[in-house]
Amino acid sequence: MGTGSPSLDDWLAALVASHQRLAAAVGPLSAREVIARSYASEWSIAQVLAHLGSGAEIFGLFVSAGLHDAPAPGVAEFEPLWERWNTKSPEDQVSDALVADQAFLDQIEALDKKQRQGWHLSMFGGDQTLTDILRMRLGEHAVHTWDVVVTRERDATLAADATELLVDTLGPLVARAGRTSGG
Repeated sequence: MGTGSPSLDDWLAALVASHQRLAAAVGPLSAREVIARSYASEWSIAQVLAHLGSGAEIFGLFVSAGLHDAPAPGVAEFEPLWERWNTKSPEDQVSDALVADQAFLDQIEALDKKQRQGWHLSMFGGDQTLTDILRMRLGEHAVHTWDVVVTRERDATLAADATELLVDTLGPLVARAGRTSGG
């Protein structure tokens, strides 16, 4: 990774690795195994994948909005996606999530240097860069990938490449998450 702040390519490489780790973890699972509980105790493995699949589509909407100087999509655009993902069979949640996840990565990789550098989107109280979007996606993806992996490998840890990138982003996240509604 080198010195200084991680580059967009660093975040993208870690996200690609997380996708590969997830695909390797769920690829050999049977229909019965994907309905077993994940570490995210409210969700089965398939439901974790549905969350990641809908998230890939939502992050794709963010990328498109930023490319076209459009407003950030919101709940009105998200709800139909969530409903569609929630009504899929567990097997489809798993297989379709990997396809959606790869489509998001392909969308990012298809951007040229000028598009990557000029990309921005006003959301979450500030102007976000494409690197910010990849950081957000990696934070979600790496943790939920671990939620799946740890059900099969009890000693699994968060992926080192993702952890190395994300650890320096925890301060601002904790500060924002720790605010009361009045603050």
